[in-house]
This record gives sequence, C-alpha cells and structure tokens, in this order.
Amino acid sequence: MSTTTTTTTTTITQHIDNGAAITIAILSTLSIILNHQSATTTYCIFCYCALDLIFFKKRMDIIIHHALVMSVCFNLWYYSFSEKDVVDTTSKVMIVEVSNIFLLVKKIISDTKMKVPKPVHHMINGLFMSSFIYYRIYYYYVYFLKNDILQGRILHYCKRDVDVIILNAPIYGFYALNFYWAGLIVSKIFTSVKRNKEDK
Repeated sequence: MSTTTTTTTTTITQHIDNGAAITIAILSTLSIILNHQSATTTYCIFCYCALDLIFFKKRMDIIIHHALVMSVCFNLWYYSFSEKDVVDTTSKVMIVEVSNIFLLVKKIISDTKMKVPKPVHHMINGLFMSSFIYYRIYYYYVYFLKNDILQGRILHYCKRDVDVIILNAPIYGFYALNFYWAGLIVSKIFTSVKRNKEDK
C-alpha cells in the first residue's frame, strides 16, 4: 500500500471517528437539555465505546475512559437498576459531554486544516477549558460524588460491601481521569504562554 493511500485511509478514519464522537457528545447533551434521556441512550453509548475501541486506534487515556464508561453501563445492567434510576444516574455523568463538543470542534478544525479566524479559535479554546473545569471538575464533584440521593440510590442496589466498591470504582475513576486531563490542559496553557513570551 502506498504512502498516499495510507494517509488517505488514515484521514478518512479520523473523520469517521471525529464525526461519531461529536454526534454522541451532541446527542448526549441534547437528551439532557430536552429532558429526553432513556436507558437506551446509555446502552447506545456502551456500544459506541466498544466499537470505538475495536475499530479505531486510541491513546491509553481514551482506552481507560471507554473502559470506565462501559463499566458504568455494565454495572447498571448487572445490578438491575430501574430505568428511572439509570436515567437519573447517567444524566449527571452525561452532561460532562458538553466540553467534548468544543474539544472535538478543535480537533476537526486541526485535522481538516480548516482556516479559522484567531478570535473564533480563542473563543472555542475558552469554551472548551471553561466547560471542562465547570462540568468535569466542579459539577461532577458537587452534583454526583457529593450527591446524597445518588449515593443512596447506589447503596440501594448493593447487597454486599464489595458491591459498593464495584459500583463506585469507575465513578471515582472518571474523576481521577478528569484531573489528569485538567493537568494536561494547564500544562499546555503554561507552555503556550511561555512560547508567546519567548517570541516577543
């Protein structure tokens, strides 16, 4: 296979991957905004993550992310959560996909080498960083980890002490992963600021 063919195939694969990811992010966000979530939405996300891992090459942090998503979905099914409880629980997690929309827009612009005015570029960066910090760090902690109703719901389905660990492990795993990503974002900001100072 020639280098040109390989590059074209890779580019097409990236576009398909980006398109699928941003579609999931937008649909997840809209389902919450329009109050139209269902257990089916959760299991569709499980299928997306599984297919994404099978057909597309991923970084280790994305593999961990998808594994955590699939663990949460599997636990909701295995522990027989009612549809209402599935919706109430996952809606608090799915809202973090808001930040993914802006991240994927950035990625699509980069992959397609689209020319975007600097103010628009800065606005997308700002929306991504602010939505990431708000939803993935603050919101997730306050409205999910520290939500007594949600934690009580999880305990309701636990018959053994180990069940509490199994159900909470991916939930806290998500939060740890978000902090890791937040560290990368801050590191990139400092590097960018330092580079700009050196260029002046």
